[in-house]
Amino acid sequence: MISAATWIVWLHLLAVAAWLGGGAATLLAILPDMGEGTRAAARRAHFLTSRAMEVVVVTGVLNVVARGMESGMAFSRGFVAMLSVKIVLLIVMAGLQVWMGIAWKREGMAVPVAARRARAAIAVQLVLGAVAVL
Repeated sequence: MISAATWIVWLHLLAVAAWLGGGAATLLAILPDMGEGTRAAARRAHFLTSRAMEVVVVTGVLNVVARGMESGMAFSRGFVAMLSVKIVLLIVMAGLQVWMGIAWKREGMAVPVAARRARAAIAVQLVLGAVAVL
């Protein structure tokens, strides 16, 4: 029988894949097309990647709680150090996610300007995500 902790880890990994994969799809497939539908498509993709980010946060907390329950809340220094790095990376990535959401919701901003800002933010987000995964 598969434990609940294992299901949470798998859900966490799937959400990470959806968040980073959605960002990569936006960067490589949606933003290069500067047509009329770019803003709407980018908003939809951003909505989905934002939900994936939320699942990553919730399942990450659940993973730490599950691991803590197994060890009596005694974590090794290496675990705490790695968790600290991942939390910092998550905060920066979440900040970029929120910033992109604000950029896409601005009606007065031209699509090329919003797309250029989103490209830079998503590129940074993907690099930080790769560091967090490794």
